[in-house]
Amino acid sequence: MLKIRLKEGENLLKLVLENWNINMDEEINEALLDYIRVIKL
Repeated sequence: MLKIRLKEGENLLKLVLENWNINMDEEINEALLDYIRVIKL
């Protein structure tokens, strides 16, 4: 779970696979994001 504080108005969510994130043993590093749920706390 990732908790972040959003500013008032429009917010941008960016999911990025950077070179330093590569931690798999295979030649192809990829991920599939099924869905994102945003809830007000």
